[in-house]
Amino acid sequence: ALLSTSPHCRSSMNNTSRAAWLMRPLAERIGDYARAGPTLHADDTPIPVQDPGRGRTRTGRLWVVVRDEKPWGSPNPQAAYYRYSPDRKGEHAQTLLASARGYLHADAYAGFNKLYEPDPATGRPRLEPVACWAHARRELFDEHARTRSPIPRQAMEKMAEIFAIEREINGQSPEIRLQVRQTTSAPLVDDLKAFLETSLTRISRKSTLAVAIRYSLVRWEALSRFLHNGQLE
Repeated sequence: ALLSTSPHCRSSMNNTSRAAWLMRPLAERIGDYARAGPTLHADDTPIPVQDPGRGRTRTGRLWVVVRDEKPWGSPNPQAAYYRYSPDRKGEHAQTLLASARGYLHADAYAGFNKLYEPDPATGRPRLEPVACWAHARRELFDEHARTRSPIPRQAMEKMAEIFAIEREINGQSPEIRLQVRQTTSAPLVDDLKAFLETSLTRISRKSTLAVAIRYSLVRWEALSRFLHNGQLE
């Protein structure tokens, strides 16, 4: 109501709309650059949106694709491109990344799955999934916070060793990162997998701990992809 009766507010909104229209070509160029990177990061987050006539807000989504090659020493500038959608349908993720090729760091949102399917023209996936270790750890962290079980705590301690190596090689060349990962991180990743698989045989398969463990195990190939490419996180 205030916006509809205030000339100042209407003027501000009109100026903002014009500025957004003028900036759109630049924003799209940034988006093209971000999506042209060989290794990308993408995610979405809920945002409240005004819904006139209903007396409350509704939930929209803000999507982002990030190009950040600094961790492997690339001189290419970082970039982030944002896009809004009124819902979280998978088509928005697929539109956002339609032109992207290479590797995608992302969570387990099913809307990304079509991007991992083979391209009819090449027979290869347009994007290879790089699963998120932070999400895998969070499943175990939440389980430990609920139950104080020693199994998720031990798993997190094993993950911490892997994370520590990543901190040490951050900013190094892909070749150095790959060498360190192959010689030092790979045995730790194998040990963690064996621990999770053994733990799964000792607990109820219907327990929340089993669910937390399976979150990692069913994504193990994507979680392990960083071991074979020094450009990945």
